[in-house]
Amino acid sequence: EAKTKLNKLFFAVSGYAEPGRVLAIIGSSGAGKSTLLNMLTWRNKSNLHMTGEILANGVSMGPDISKISAYVQQDDLFMSDVTVKEHLMFAAQLRFDSKVPDALKSERVQEVLDLMTLGRCENTMIVSGGANKTLSGGEKKRLSLATELLTNPSIMFFDEPTSGLDSYLAKMVVDSMKTVAKQGCTVICTIHQPSSEVFEIFDDLMILSTGRVVYHGEAAAAMQHYTDNGFPCPTNYNPADHYIMKISMIPGDQWKCDLQKTNNPCTLNKTTAKMYFLCCFFKLQLVKILDGNSKYKVGFYTQLTACLRRGVRMTYRSTMCEIQSNHQLGNLIQAALLALVFLRQYGRQYVSSEVTDIVSVLFMMCTSMSLNFYFGGVTCFSNEMGIFRREHLNRMYAVAPYFIAKNIVELPTALIVPFLYATIVYFVTGMYPGWQQYIIMCIFAILLVNTAISFSYLISCATPSYVIALAVSPAFLIPMIVFGGFFSNTGNNTVFLDWIKYLSWIYYINELLNINQWEKV
Repeated sequence: EAKTKLNKLFFAVSGYAEPGRVLAIIGSSGAGKSTLLNMLTWRNKSNLHMTGEILANGVSMGPDISKISAYVQQDDLFMSDVTVKEHLMFAAQLRFDSKVPDALKSERVQEVLDLMTLGRCENTMIVSGGANKTLSGGEKKRLSLATELLTNPSIMFFDEPTSGLDSYLAKMVVDSMKTVAKQGCTVICTIHQPSSEVFEIFDDLMILSTGRVVYHGEAAAAMQHYTDNGFPCPTNYNPADHYIMKISMIPGDQWKCDLQKTNNPCTLNKTTAKMYFLCCFFKLQLVKILDGNSKYKVGFYTQLTACLRRGVRMTYRSTMCEIQSNHQLGNLIQAALLALVFLRQYGRQYVSSEVTDIVSVLFMMCTSMSLNFYFGGVTCFSNEMGIFRREHLNRMYAVAPYFIAKNIVELPTALIVPFLYATIVYFVTGMYPGWQQYIIMCIFAILLVNTAISFSYLISCATPSYVIALAVSPAFLIPMIVFGGFFSNTGNNTVFLDWIKYLSWIYYINELLNINQWEKV
């Protein structure tokens, strides 16, 4: 009988962080730094079970921790084809109360730009599909910080903010974190291999080893703690490297266990209890803030207009890139080539040998348009899913406003391109003459494209990444095509597979197009 095995990740982890100070959580790989941060921020914990409490000013926190805190994650994710200032203005519109005037929002954005030294690149594209300049790694990290700093959160969490940066950019980012802390914010970060200059910036330190707290206290006092226990730091040696090295040896070393025991849990609990007593004064004020805040700062209409405005801007700019790469033009060229292969004079009487050609054209039109727009939808939507999830978890907007805005923005392309595609095929291949048949064919082409796009959204949402979405796509698309009514007669399908045709939008549109074409012949 299979039983679920539970692995204990943390062992009586306890600690505290103070306003105006930077607490760094360090440890070797696998020590539990990022997992601890996810527990504190109440994120990515679906497979984790936690006992104990997370307190803020003496108030037990759960998912409401996001109302008073901000989380700067390790990966810097931004929507493409927007400038730094446009990105911050979008965040300001959704994170400030709707009663705050736009002038004050713009003023706050400018303050944050200056604070994070991003003023010189405020009009630079964050990510560009063309040859335009993009932001450096350090600028992207500071932009992530600026995005969360807009609303002056009481607590800021950072997951390895210096990952992938050189020593100069890493120090610049940590200096920015220190600047935020000096404004009264509580800053908590995990960090991997900080340089000696970066390490000197930290006020407090927590050292983790295999889910246990080895040290928790002032960063400056950690060296004396190690020295008192027989592990002095060599001269001209990075203290952070020394601390991690001495707890990252082969598991089972007795002295390692002794070092973990030197962090007296009784003393730490007393200090934590003292912090709890001091914070109880602010408990009622914090409870009032938590009770007064709704899930989102602004209403549905504001969320929709903000997402719509950003989507239009992105689509316009990305469309320019697509035209340069002949993406949309390629669809029309494909329609022209398909029509030329089956070239036929418009309005001429049909002969029996041409029936198969017309049926083939209609099915090829269904297949080619479905594939083109399906993979286009997967590419676009999958790339945005990570950003959407992050912004949604940050309570910027709900699912409905984002989805509606995205569909409205992409509607012109989903209307114009299939209309032109059907027009080319209709007249060049000599379909049944008549305005009614022409209009109906265009409508069916538009429905076909929008159904394919919707299916691409479904697959993108059901898969964790763009690569996996592409990998599983053939498993869904090939049955749709095979049972689309062209390769096999629907009446001859195997009984236990015949139901698949009812899931294929190609089957329905192909049948409707053939009825529209042949019912008056």
